[in-house]
Amino acid sequence: MIPQAATGLSREFTFTSEETNGATVLLCRGRLTARVTDRFKQSVKAMFHEGKTIILDMGNVSQMDSSGLGALVSLWVSSKSASCRLQFYNLSAPVKRLLGTAQLLKAFEECGSHLTKLP
Repeated sequence: MIPQAATGLSREFTFTSEETNGATVLLCRGRLTARVTDRFKQSVKAMFHEGKTIILDMGNVSQMDSSGLGALVSLWVSSKSASCRLQFYNLSAPVKRLLGTAQLLKAFEECGSHLTKLP
């Protein structure tokens, strides 16, 4: 596991990385908010060149604001441009709530339930 913090304050938002069946799984933890989204996006986008499947496990994300939502959408768009497979898994209640408000829950929920990439 490789722990990484998206800010200097690890209690804010962190993720650990582990390799599973040829995919990189990022176990996300904490609050995905405007304070951390730029660094989070940079860290994840840096993995796209590896050509592996990247799976974001969102089960321990305790809070996400509109900037966090924008980060997920931005990562998805960037992954397509980089020919990288990005998947979302185990969406927490706060993440589901915001995706529902933005009317994106169906697309993300399908990914979270079945480990498939966004259409």
